Amino acid sequence: MLNLYLLRHAKSSRGGVFTADFERPLSAHGRRDAQALARHMAARRLRPDLILCSPSKRTRETLAPLAAGIAKDARALFEDSLYGGAAAAYLALIQQRGEGAGAVLLIGHNPAIAALALLLIGGGDNEARAAMAAKFPTCALAHITFELADWSSVATGAGDLSAFIRPRDLER
Repeated sequence: MLNLYLLRHAKSSRGGVFTADFERPLSAHGRRDAQALARHMAARRLRPDLILCSPSKRTRETLAPLAAGIAKDARALFEDSLYGGAAAAYLALIQQRGEGAGAVLLIGHNPAIAALALLLIGGGDNEARAAMAAKFPTCALAHITFELADWSSVATGAGDLSAFIRPRDLER
């Protein structure tokens, strides 16, 4: 079984007038959400072997508390195609880079994260899927499982949604 964790970066600050979108940092609220998510994932033993992360400042800052805990032994790749990319680019990256990993954490941006999650899910928790389809907020995590042998076989509708965790669902 393969486990995919799709994580939208935590809430970023608005940035100053001269701050480029790529360089926007997390807000204080976003940092708290990322830390709460790291604790949640640790408590449930959701541990990636591979991390695919957009190189933007807000995605790297979202990764920081995870990397300090549950993902400290995971291989992390910062991929340019995850910044501004579409769901198809995200999927291609998972298919190409996932080899050898049982669990992949992808940290990226909307609308690609939400679109990819909805594209991959063919079964699982219908209530969670409806919530995800309504809104995929910042620092939300979709956990999708696949009864497949390798990541190159991941395709539309092949996954089951195990959980959809939003910041408001987490204990502080």
